[in-house]
Amino acid sequence: MYKLLLVPAAYLYASINWAVLITRWVAGKDIRLLGTGNPGTANVGRHLGKGWGALVYFLDISKSLLPLAAGRLWLFPAAGPWDYAALAFTGIAAIAGHCRSLFLGFRGGGGIATSMGVFLFFIPVEFLAAVLLSFAAVLAFRRRVRYPLGQWTPILFVSLTPFLTLALNWAVQVPLRGRVRLGAHPWWEVAGTFAFSFFVLAMNWRLLARKLDGSEGI
Repeated sequence: MYKLLLVPAAYLYASINWAVLITRWVAGKDIRLLGTGNPGTANVGRHLGKGWGALVYFLDISKSLLPLAAGRLWLFPAAGPWDYAALAFTGIAAIAGHCRSLFLGFRGGGGIATSMGVFLFFIPVEFLAAVLLSFAAVLAFRRRVRYPLGQWTPILFVSLTPFLTLALNWAVQVPLRGRVRLGAHPWWEVAGTFAFSFFVLAMNWRLLARKLDGSEGI
């Protein structure tokens, strides 16, 4: 039964909003009242500097990576669908904790960095490819949009990753090292990437609508 504690533990850890805490510690201000109002990496970077924004980014990634790594190491080491399902729910709980924080009245950030930790854990090669493609696409059109990196890169990344994973899984079968591979994923891992992506978009549909009309960045 103690294995069941991994999911609520991931949610509670992810409910700690580092953007809010660090901004209060460093500047004595509430990040939710600054700039776009979003308690996330880009907004912190704009108001406290890129170094603090990077710190928030890596702490937000740790919200999913740490419980997932602990779960695989000690609780769910097998590579079958049931162990994957347990870890997938852990990743979803982490995203939910960031987006609907227990400590912030069930409000929070967009969950992009936390979802990146999930993708990095399960599909590291496809994750890197999706990040590079999203970044390149945004650079090509950055003069036409407000907040090009903070607004469009996250949206494109979350939307692109599952389809890129599906395409590479169909076209490429390259085991690299251990569980790291390019393509060659079982069907449940490919399905999981769509579940993660749709979950992030569903948790943020109002925020994403404001981003798409150019009124708000991440």
